[in-house]
Amino acid sequence: DDYKAETADEKKALEAARALIDGRIKKLILLGSFGTGKTMLASILAMILGGIRITMFEISARVRAMYNNREGTEIDVLDGLLDYPFIAIDEIGRTKGSDAELNWLSYLIDKAHSRRIPLMLISNRERAKNLPEEIRGESFEAFLPNDSLSRLKQETAIVELRGRDRRGAEFNADVL
Repeated sequence: DDYKAETADEKKALEAARALIDGRIKKLILLGSFGTGKTMLASILAMILGGIRITMFEISARVRAMYNNREGTEIDVLDGLLDYPFIAIDEIGRTKGSDAELNWLSYLIDKAHSRRIPLMLISNRERAKNLPEEIRGESFEAFLPNDSLSRLKQETAIVELRGRDRRGAEFNADVL
């Protein structure tokens, strides 16, 4: 009820979220503009399903902290996330996309897929089909490893959200 769908895209996202809750799909990908409610919807789903919403940066930070504290392994950090009954990974494609980060993401997608854990992926990147050929390398699909893309072909809804930034009024430098 907290998510107020105003546009057709937002209504599609809300319906896909309901499909994830009731098990009609296992994976939901939300792509698109800043401030269109992707993260808000993920946070609401995490509360409803008892899961977690985490960014790629936070996953990296948890792994770095594990190395600094010398407690556990990368797998321990990732498996800790897989203990949740729902995982939303936000800001995919915002980080540098190092080999390590892509391996962690691939591992999480694979294990969520095989364990049938509901999974949500969120990015501001565009789908390749929406981009001119010369910049398709910046697409959502280009960021993900091929094994992950293959797993995302099953039981997945992809919703592209376009629209205004609903977070607030115009930026006002005087507020700072």
